[in-house]
Amino acid sequence: METKASTEAISRVVHLLGEERALCDDLPLGNKRDPLDELFFIILTTMTQFGPMEVFDDLKLRFPTWDQLLKRGAEPNLREVIARCGLVNQKAPQIIAIAERLKREFGRVTLDPLREMTDAAAEEFLVSLPRVGKKVARCVMMYSLGRDVLPVDAHVLRVSRRLGLLPPDTSWAKAHDAIHHEVPEELRYALHVGLVVHGREVCTYRDPKCSSCVLHAEALCPGIAHPD
Repeated sequence: METKASTEAISRVVHLLGEERALCDDLPLGNKRDPLDELFFIILTTMTQFGPMEVFDDLKLRFPTWDQLLKRGAEPNLREVIARCGLVNQKAPQIIAIAERLKREFGRVTLDPLREMTDAAAEEFLVSLPRVGKKVARCVMMYSLGRDVLPVDAHVLRVSRRLGLLPPDTSWAKAHDAIHHEVPEELRYALHVGLVVHGREVCTYRDPKCSSCVLHAEALCPGIAHPD
């Protein structure tokens, strides 16, 4: 893949979007340090307008250990808690199925064994779990396992296309590995966080705020040069 952005340009993007926010001690977007906490949190964030952080906190109160998901009668309780996030008929069975798989694999409901795996092995295991794709897997790897990967969500894809980090016709399926290999590993974490926040607050899908965009002001983005 050819890219219009050099490593120097990517470094400038990271700096302008606020690398200090990404590098602080607290995870910047509500993400979790425990890998299974992070996996379930990301599942809750899918296709929801309700604050998943509050739902996740309620879920942890109801299930202090994830092994309790496998107790008799756990699924109705799970559904009750996460219903506010939407897609409960998909998310509840998915979470239960993941818990069952981990219990079979590791003897308890945990992802801690992934800490000893290589990046390739950890990602392979994560995407083998029910309905877990590369984006979710790499969020777990980046935030909770400290791996130098770059998850691509809708914000990262949209802003990367507009900046020229990815060609405008890059599909979501191809974007994961394309941008991962284009961005130096030491910049991946900060770039991911910066693009997510920028995509939420400034470079939105509809009516992006180009006039107040620091990247546009610094000639790092031409504005909406390409359709999404």
